[in-house]
Amino acid sequence: MSDLQIAQKKMTNMLKVFHDICCELNIKYWCLGGTLIGAVRHSGFIPWDGDVDVAMLLDDYKILINYLHN
Repeated sequence: MSDLQIAQKKMTNMLKVFHDICCELNIKYWCLGGTLIGAVRHSGFIPWDGDVDVAMLLDDYKILINYLHN
């Protein structure tokens, strides 16, 4: 397993934690960029992609930041 594949596995776990927090706080988010393309085209990561791209509305972002600070 390459370093990139190990990193992608860790990012997948981080995204799952992020998803759980967003669900708990009723925050809507979506994937975009390479993350969206990877999910649709590769059923996972683009083989050479080394990050996760997510977006949310500003009001939801403020809720998330407040939660993370507390």
